[in-house]
Amino acid sequence: MNALRAAVATLLCSLTACATATQPATPNAPGALRTHATTPLIYLFDGHVPPTAIDEIPATGGPPIEQIRNGLTSPGAGLVDKNGTLYVINFTGAQYQILEYPPSAVSPAVTITNGIGFPGGGFTVGPMGELYVLNLGGPLVKYDPGSATPSYATYHGICPVGSGPAAEAITVDRFDTLYALLECRKGAIVREYDGGLPRVARTIRLANNQVPVGITADKTGTLYVTYFDTLHRYRMGVAEYARGTTAPATAFDFGPLPKIGSGGSGPVVDEVTGRLYTTFGICTQVSSGHPWHCAGYIYGFRRGSKKPEITIAAPRLHLLGPPRFDSNGNLYAELNSPVSSFDSIWRYSASGKRERRIVRNRSLEFITVWPNADSASLVRASSVTAAFAAACQSTPMSQSSPRSFLANARNAISVSVFAMPSSAATCSVTKSLSCSCSFTRATATRSNGPATE
Repeated sequence: MNALRAAVATLLCSLTACATATQPATPNAPGALRTHATTPLIYLFDGHVPPTAIDEIPATGGPPIEQIRNGLTSPGAGLVDKNGTLYVINFTGAQYQILEYPPSAVSPAVTITNGIGFPGGGFTVGPMGELYVLNLGGPLVKYDPGSATPSYATYHGICPVGSGPAAEAITVDRFDTLYALLECRKGAIVREYDGGLPRVARTIRLANNQVPVGITADKTGTLYVTYFDTLHRYRMGVAEYARGTTAPATAFDFGPLPKIGSGGSGPVVDEVTGRLYTTFGICTQVSSGHPWHCAGYIYGFRRGSKKPEITIAAPRLHLLGPPRFDSNGNLYAELNSPVSSFDSIWRYSASGKRERRIVRNRSLEFITVWPNADSASLVRASSVTAAFAAACQSTPMSQSSPRSFLANARNAISVSVFAMPSSAATCSVTKSLSCSCSFTRATATRSNGPATE
């Protein structure tokens, strides 16, 4: 908490003043510290720019002030907790691991492999610093702060291996209630595990017309689930569940009615302004073989309200995920032009006013912001249609993260943001919304750790 207060205080000083007071360390030198450790930062990874590194960009913009390279081979996702610890899912070519970089460190202090299979369900950090990881097909694994050995690994409530989960994601609230979003053969459900224990306390069953996209929980323990509504041509919707309940207190659809396909992200909650945010996109194609035309939107809601009070439109742009927030409630949106392979990060004020472009001309794989003001733990799942090519309907997705999300009534499948090691063909949906396939010979070792079921 003291580190967070110090970081917030630095918002009052200018970047120049802060930079003058801080002597830069040699990047990745033994024991080196991340420079400007108290400066609000955007962490970003661009898999197209060698060497493999996570750049630290000031939240006000400018060139990287530091790079993290030690321990990285192929990062797939990252998050920063409230204390400034950076967590990265990394693929070595043989197995997945989670790397933990404490505040100011450029080398991982903890490398977790025990209990890590294929963490396609994501990871999240609990209120006491405990780490939760959801492996695709199980197990759900918990690690105590700073530990590389699971405190438990459970299959209770998880979709069985081979059941074809189309969406998996986890989040945790301040009461240490863990929520796992799953879509097994019998429909979409959310499992609740209370008190950080490996037992299912409640099960929320989504309506048959709701194709889940993502989940998050706010500081009151209210759970939010975003979904596509199959009764309204896959329009985006949000269901709001009060703490401890299994029926939604509020459920609604929003945004324009899709003509062909729609896409969206899991929800995020900005605890500074108290708004719930999600993204929604509409893509159309005049005819087969012609480019897709996309428009993206960011919607901000008051809790319990069905009508957005903020709408940020991005005409002719792809929204690549939900916004991220700094501790002042400013939001950062990642956008991509359909005619370019490059991404940009735009900064908006807490009132939704576009202020400036922070980063441009990068092919970004993931970004995260610190100190952050969004939900304490956020993990997303996304669904797309595989109408582009038959191969995309039957094979695992590749390591490349999909850059746009579509859904229609014909078929909705999952796209994971991490590599699926396989000797079979793997396919990915590209930014141009086409399907590309390749072969990989990588294999992953699986260590589930001690089971306490």
